[in-house]
Amino acid sequence: MENENVLTVDLGGDKIFRLHFQDFDTDVDVEALTQIDYNNVHAELITISSLLNKIGIWKAQVENVYSDAKLDRDIYEAKQAEYYRKTLKRTEKDKIKWPTVKEVENAVTLDEVVQNRRKRVIRMRKEADYIDSLYWAIKDKAKRLDLISNKMNLTPEDFNRELVSDKINGILIKAHKKKYTTK
Repeated sequence: MENENVLTVDLGGDKIFRLHFQDFDTDVDVEALTQIDYNNVHAELITISSLLNKIGIWKAQVENVYSDAKLDRDIYEAKQAEYYRKTLKRTEKDKIKWPTVKEVENAVTLDEVVQNRRKRVIRMRKEADYIDSLYWAIKDKAKRLDLISNKMNLTPEDFNRELVSDKINGILIKAHKKKYTTK
């Protein structure tokens, strides 16, 4: 598979688990990511950190794209303001009359390209807020899983018995018979 990393985890006993870290599909079920699968708590526990990491990376990437778009918009607006300051001047009674600050601001605001860039930045801020919300929901899930694991007093043997091969939190878990022992 493309964009896949594999981590082998030995939890004791006769099984090892391979965690396959894949990029998310283009469609992500947010409800599935933010809810705890109580039928597979063990898998939830070993994958939550990776999920939180993925979402944290998304959050940083989206914030970066937003900041770049905002900077691009600000630079374009400044160039347009300078352009309108120079082109809106008029001559009255042999005197040059420069535009007021408000006239320049209005000209910049009415500029179609400026409007499109402002709308783009607003949309990107909304998208960044969605990812931020998802990040905090996953963080809350991690906290709830931590509380559950503390109450369950889990041992590595519990994971060996209870963990099933499955895809959870965007991470594929495969159980394999151990072919060697480590000392």
